[in-house]
Amino acid sequence: MGHPPGAPTYLLLGNFFSNFAFGDVTKVAYMINLLSATCSAFTILFLFWTITAFGKKFRKVESNGRLFSVMGAGLVGALAYTFSDSFWFSAVEGEVYGVSSFFTALYSGLH
Repeated sequence: MGHPPGAPTYLLLGNFFSNFAFGDVTKVAYMINLLSATCSAFTILFLFWTITAFGKKFRKVESNGRLFSVMGAGLVGALAYTFSDSFWFSAVEGEVYGVSSFFTALYSGLH
C-alpha cells in the first residue's frame, strides 16, 4: 500500500500498464518499466516545450535565425536535463519518480 500524494496514482497507472502484458506474468515488470520510460520521455518533451515557449516569449522571433536559437536552447536544455544524474537514475527505475517528474513537467508547462 502506497502513501499519498503520488504513490496511489503510480499504482493505478502501473496496474493499467501491466494489463498490456496480456496475462504473461514474465512481462509485467517490463510494462512497469515501460511506464517509467514513457513518463520520463514525456517529461523531457514538456521541458523542451516549456523552454522554447519561454524563449519565444522573451525573445521576439521574427527570423529563422532567432527561431533556430530558441529551438537550440530548448534542445540543449532538455538534453542536459535528460542526461543529468538526478533525472537519469530516476527515469530508469521502476518507481514513482519518473511519473512524478512527468506530472511536475505537465503542470509547469500548463502555467
